[in-house]
Amino acid sequence: MWSFVYSKVNKAWLWTAICRRTKQIVGWSLGKRNQQSANQFFRNISKNYTHCQTKSDMWHCYKCLPKKNHELCEKGSAETNIVEGINNVFRQKLARFVRKTCSFSKKWENHFEVIQWFIREYNLKLKSVE
Repeated sequence: MWSFVYSKVNKAWLWTAICRRTKQIVGWSLGKRNQQSANQFFRNISKNYTHCQTKSDMWHCYKCLPKKNHELCEKGSAETNIVEGINNVFRQKLARFVRKTCSFSKKWENHFEVIQWFIREYNLKLKSVE
């Protein structure tokens, strides 16, 4: 999912890893849409989840993940529904992620802090429901 920082040329891609059982965000990263950002995202995933089975869409940066734990899925296969649902929550709660919005961050640091705050609150809310 992407938004932008300061101008539409500065796209900021939000990478998220979700636990299917708890629906909590167990890893995330903010960066560009390239292999370097993908590698940073993979390093940010909690060590408790690195051995788990993972699924993603067919984007080429995911092909570097270990085949024994990772499966590439078509978007229409319903395997990425949880991530798409959480992307919708981001769009509903944070105006920065709404398509064709007038809301945006002027600095990367502010954008990062808002996302970090939202993820922390989102995970705490889910934990309190358990």
